[in-house]
Amino acid sequence: MLPYARPVARPASSAAVDPLPLDAPGPSSLDHLRAVTRDVQLRLAGSLAAWGHHGLRPGFAPFLERVRDAALPVGELAAELHVSPQAASRTARTLEELGYVTRKTSTTDGRSRLVTLTPRGRALLRRAHGTFASCEEAYARLIGRAALDRILADLEVLHFGLGLTPETDPAVPAPVPRSVGTCVLITLSVARRVRHALAVAGHGDLRPSHQDLLLVIGVHGGRVSDGARALRVSRQAVSAMAQDLEQLGYLQRQSDVRDGRAVVVTPSDVGRSALENMAAATREVEEQSRVVLGQVRWARLERDLAVLDAAITATDLLGEERQPPDLSLVTATSYSELARLADWLRERLGPADATRLGALLAAPPGHAWDRGGRSPEAPAS
Repeated sequence: MLPYARPVARPASSAAVDPLPLDAPGPSSLDHLRAVTRDVQLRLAGSLAAWGHHGLRPGFAPFLERVRDAALPVGELAAELHVSPQAASRTARTLEELGYVTRKTSTTDGRSRLVTLTPRGRALLRRAHGTFASCEEAYARLIGRAALDRILADLEVLHFGLGLTPETDPAVPAPVPRSVGTCVLITLSVARRVRHALAVAGHGDLRPSHQDLLLVIGVHGGRVSDGARALRVSRQAVSAMAQDLEQLGYLQRQSDVRDGRAVVVTPSDVGRSALENMAAATREVEEQSRVVLGQVRWARLERDLAVLDAAITATDLLGEERQPPDLSLVTATSYSELARLADWLRERLGPADATRLGALLAAPPGHAWDRGGRSPEAPAS
């Protein structure tokens, strides 16, 4: 298990302390991984909804995976998942109501109820795994099969190197094949560690969706529309989350200096304290990850995840569903959109990786690149 970050105490009130001296570095590898995970989860939710699977929660996955091969008593499931028997019983009851499991009295112990996966439950798991395969095909089209295979191999090593196994992390199902599902597992595990650090520091009132919005808003704040675009949800949803965070004392509203009619939300001192705790917990995981993979491999994973994140974002902003844009249809208006996209990517990737991405886009199809991202003909900088 990873050590938890040392928490920064929550300020007693917004006016009681000076703002924390946070800088605003570029996105980290775990930021890019979180963005990729969000895309996987959105694809998964959409795919399963199309098959009629509604009302699902992330916590159902480890429960269903554990009864995939054999029926288990509720008490044993509770022990394996490190939850109370009451919580396991509630989950089993909900899954039974949804048609994914059945609960029957054990023939050997009349006091025990066995949880068994139904055909509908097996179909759910099969379709989820199929969606992961579809994600991989889409990502391979975006960045190339070789780059995606590197990412999956590195994440597999990271998954086990960080100790994310059923014995150390009860929310991780086993066995875990090499797939984009590992992105989700690592991200969820990091999120649990971040929530623990927040709770210890007095920020236990923050829900996971609150944390996501705080991270998107960042130290310098932003518009609701920016948060909606980054989280890929409606403005109404982000506006409701921002209102919750404002009532809890984490955000405050200010007039946009660029447009007096617009409003931006910025973190209060309490919000900055929460951001610092999230950053500290994330840094600890990154340092551990760097040790697991080694500096060279970790740096490569950082580059590959940044390119994948940028490619996913580009297709979303251009309004294309995983297909390259038709340049014959480019107009003056769409050129301005491309310029806005370029600015966003430059800020997201940082100068060095933005330059590499520009060179990749300018290169002819099939152009060879070395592992450092340079053309064989280009001199090392």
